[in-house]
This record gives sequence, C-alpha cells and structure tokens, in this order.
Amino acid sequence: MKNQLTKLVILLLIQTPAYVAAGGEGEDEVDPKLEPEYLSQDQVTREDYNMMSEFSDAYDECLTDTSRAEVANYNDPRHVVDVAMKQCAVKLEELNDWLTEKNFPPSFKRGYIKRLSGKSVRRVLPEVMFMISNKQQ
Repeated sequence: MKNQLTKLVILLLIQTPAYVAAGGEGEDEVDPKLEPEYLSQDQVTREDYNMMSEFSDAYDECLTDTSRAEVANYNDPRHVVDVAMKQCAVKLEELNDWLTEKNFPPSFKRGYIKRLSGKSVRRVLPEVMFMISNKQQ
C-alpha cells in the first residue's frame, strides 16, 4: 500500500508543471510608486457605510423576492436559493464595481461580498423551506 502511494505521489509530481522564477538580486522589493493606494479604514466615510448598507438591502430584497417567485418551480429549497443567487448576482457585481471605484482593498471586497451573500442566504433559506413545506401539504 505504501509503495502504491509513493508511486502515485511521484506520478502526480511528474505531471504537475513546476514554474521557476529566474531573476536577479533585489527583485523581491516592490517599488512603492507601483503599489496601488487603497482606502484605509479611517478614510471610510459615513456616506460610504450608508451606500454599502443600501447595496446590502437591495441584495437582500432581490434574493427574497426571487426566492418567493421560484418556490413554485422547485421542490428543493437549495435549488430555489441557488437560482435566486444567480439572478441576483448582478447586485453583488454592482457592489463590487462601486467598492473598486471607491478604491477599497481587494481582500476587503472579497470578504465583504462573501459575508453579505452568506448572511442573506442564511436569512432567506428558512423562509423558503417553510414555503416549500406549505406547498407540499
């Protein structure tokens, strides 16, 4: 068994391409002029927070309305919410575009959008489950 595992690891290592970056000394340093200047937390205004809240509310509303409309088409709440998430992805794209325009850091944008999406799904899924259970009775 150990011999087979070793052969498998060697086979995978052979098939996996390896990339080697060749370069001279001092290339690890990044020129500060080339680094983008992102918005820091203390630079975020109350208007920015309000706008983020508006995007959040719009996504929640879209997800809820679309889920309610899709309950008639599916018997699995996961499918209902999945379809609603795909149809409401435009709202998250608009939020991402706005965050990019305001120069928020990429890590913040990814985390914020992921948390917003997850929170909205966790909020709407029990409601969808209840509507489907009432539909089946």
